[in-house]
Amino acid sequence: MNIKGYIYRKNIMRWQQSMLAVLAALTMAFGVSSCEKAVSDYEEESGQESTSNTQGTSTLKVTAKGLSGDIVVSYPISVYVFDSKDKCVGLQTLSKTSDVPSFSLAHGMYNVYAIAGATADRYNLPTADEAKPSTVISLMEGKEHSDLMTASQSLNISDGETATLSLSLSRRVMKIGKIEIYDLPSTAKSVNVEIMPVYENICLNGTLNGTGGSVVIPLQQSGTTNTWTNTTTPYSLESLDNATVKIIITTSTQTKSYAYSCKSRLYANYILNIYGTYKSSGITLSGKINGTTWSGENNVVFDLNPDGTTQGTETQVPQVGDLYDGAFVVSCEMTDDNTAQILLLSMSEISGLLADNTNYSNSQLQSITENAIATLSQSDGKDWRLPTGVEMQAAIKMQAEINAKAADAGISTSFSDYYLYYATTIKEIRAMSVATGNTLNGYNSKVKLRGVRTITMNVR
Repeated sequence: MNIKGYIYRKNIMRWQQSMLAVLAALTMAFGVSSCEKAVSDYEEESGQESTSNTQGTSTLKVTAKGLSGDIVVSYPISVYVFDSKDKCVGLQTLSKTSDVPSFSLAHGMYNVYAIAGATADRYNLPTADEAKPSTVISLMEGKEHSDLMTASQSLNISDGETATLSLSLSRRVMKIGKIEIYDLPSTAKSVNVEIMPVYENICLNGTLNGTGGSVVIPLQQSGTTNTWTNTTTPYSLESLDNATVKIIITTSTQTKSYAYSCKSRLYANYILNIYGTYKSSGITLSGKINGTTWSGENNVVFDLNPDGTTQGTETQVPQVGDLYDGAFVVSCEMTDDNTAQILLLSMSEISGLLADNTNYSNSQLQSITENAIATLSQSDGKDWRLPTGVEMQAAIKMQAEINAKAADAGISTSFSDYYLYYATTIKEIRAMSVATGNTLNGYNSKVKLRGVRTITMNVR
C-alpha cells in the first residue's frame, strides 16, 4: 500500500466534507434571513394548518388603510390575532398611522381582526384573555357610536417567516347629516327625529348584534324662526331591513308623531339628510342619503299627513362603478338644483366598423358612426350617442372595473383596443387607445364603438 497516497486522499476527503458543511450552513443562514413576504387582505395564503399555539420564530407585522383611498382611517385601531382554535394569542393597538404592531407567533393558521374608532372611554373592549371572534363590542351606558371601521383576514405563517399584513378597513356606520324641518307651528316646544330599528352593537369579527336599537336626534329652533335643525351629527349602525323614520313634535298640549316606513334598508357608509316642511295638511318630508366620500346616494321622499298616514317614493341613485339599467356608471355629479347627472356607458359594443390602412373623411366617419349608434339604440331601446373625448377618457380610467362588471354579469365583450369619440374642439370623429388614453394616428380594424347616455335623477 502507498501510505503517502492514502494519507493524501484522506486529507482531500476531509477538506471536501468541511467545505460542504460550510456551504450548507451558509445556505440555511441566507434562506432564513430572506424569508419575508407581504400579504394583502385581497389574498389568502395557502398551506397546512398547524395547531401549535406557542410563541415561535415567525413574525407578523400589521398595517392598516382605508378600503378606498378617500377614507380617513379612524383611530385607535385594536388588532386581535386568533389561532386556529379561536384563542386570542395577541392584542395590540395602533394610535397613529406610523404604528406597525409586531406579533411573535409559531407557524400555523391565524385569523386577524381589527376594529377602528372604538375608544376605551366609549366602548367595552375585551382583553386578550376575554376575546373571542364573536365577542360583542358594546357601547357604554349613555354613549353614542363613533366612526367605526372593521377588517379581518386569515393567513398561514411558515416557520421562521416575517409576514406583513395590510388590513383594509371598511366603515360600519352611517352618519346622520343635516336635518331641517321648516314652518313648524309656534306652539312647538320640542322636536325629535327617531330612526329605528337599527343594530345596537358590533362583534369583533364584524358581525352585527342587537336588533332593538334606535337613534334619536333632538332638534333645536333656529333663532326666532319656525325652522328646527339638528346640532349634532351622530353615527349609527345600519338598519334592520326597512327602517322607520319618525318625526315627534311636542306642543304645550300634545305630542304627535309622523312616521314613514322606508322601502329599503339604511346601509352603513352613507350620510342621511332629512328635510321637511310642515303644512296645513301635515308635514312633507324629503330625505337624502348621500355618499360624498362615502358610498353613493339613496333618496327618500315622503309626505306625513295629520291622520298619521304616509305616502312616499324612494330613488336609489347609482354610484360610480355600478351596473345600472344594463350600463356602466362612469360618473355621477350633483348639481345646484339637487339633481344627479349620471353618465352611462353601454356594455354592448359594435366592432368591424373600419378597415386597416384606409383613410376616412370626417363625413364618412360620421355616416358610419350614425349607423352604428342607431343599431346600438335599436338593440336595447336606449338613446345612445357618441362619447366626447373627456367622457371616453373617464371611461378608460375605469377599464378594469368595466371588464370586472362585465365578467360578473356574464358579458363576453372586453373594453379594450380603440374606440371612436367626438372631439368637440375640432368637431371631428377620432379614435382613442384604451391602453394609453391617447388619440390614434389613423384608423384600423380594431376600432370599435360604445355609446354613452346621460340621465338625470331628482334627489330631493
